[in-house]
Amino acid sequence: MTIRSMALATALGLLGATSLGAQAASENIAVDNGSVLTAQDLGTLSEGGAINLFGLRGEVAIFGTVLSDNSDPDFYAFTLGANQVVTLTVAAPEGPETNNDPIVGLFGTDGTLLATDDDGGPGYDSKLVFTLSAAGQYFVAVSGYADFDFDGLGDFNLDDAPSTNWLYHLQISAAPVPLPAAGWLLGSALTGLALRRRRA
Repeated sequence: MTIRSMALATALGLLGATSLGAQAASENIAVDNGSVLTAQDLGTLSEGGAINLFGLRGEVAIFGTVLSDNSDPDFYAFTLGANQVVTLTVAAPEGPETNNDPIVGLFGTDGTLLATDDDGGPGYDSKLVFTLSAAGQYFVAVSGYADFDFDGLGDFNLDDAPSTNWLYHLQISAAPVPLPAAGWLLGSALTGLALRRRRA
């Protein structure tokens, strides 16, 4: 078995395993999710929780079976509460070995692009950390280099098509915005006063 087959088989195995738990999903390649308006809904992301999703770009053959999707970016919608630090990571199984180069983008509730990342993770993988102050439905898009506009086209010239033909693991996680140091000090001071009064 080649490294490529092993990596793809591992990805599919993880897909099957994680889909059994909460907050796990896979891309529905039978439905077009190529824009904010047609984004696949992943539901609500709980505070401190994570959504694990496995998707496909282009066409991949696994043990003689061909899985096929288009080369458009893949959009997903998720809902979360206010004051959350969201981390988006996209990992492709083979990364630099076969030029699997994912790009991730975060879009606001109105569909405006808020931030992107290309190589913030290991190798060519993507990692984006962003603070969202308002509650609502947000969108994440996965594409390939160099589709920084998430329109299915490369940014340098029309022949520079985004990289395709790989599986990916998208993780969306959320954590509450940390309290500022002053907030911690105030909390400690109030606790100290309460203990002093109780002793008195």
